[in-house]
Amino acid sequence: MINFIGLKDFTQLEKNTIEEFSNKHFKKLRIKGNLIVQCKKHDLGGRVKYSFHVRVESPDIILNAKASSWELEKCLHGLFNKLLREEEHKFKK
Repeated sequence: MINFIGLKDFTQLEKNTIEEFSNKHFKKLRIKGNLIVQCKKHDLGGRVKYSFHVRVESPDIILNAKASSWELEKCLHGLFNKLLREEEHKFKK
């Protein structure tokens, strides 16, 4: 299950991109649980900066990752790469 927090500030196209990207990468995770995606959009004098914090909560493991960038797709890609590396690290131990 995926929960999004803070999507009200985003355009419909940005919301669709975030939801599609999250669904696609959530399926790649070995850990199954709740995925919570906290989305923020900062308007800085005509430029927009995106920041995301994602958390996977399962009964035995919690994973976290953060990313921010000026480009939406680049930010999401970095975010889920960090999450996948965090998962690999947890399973390595």
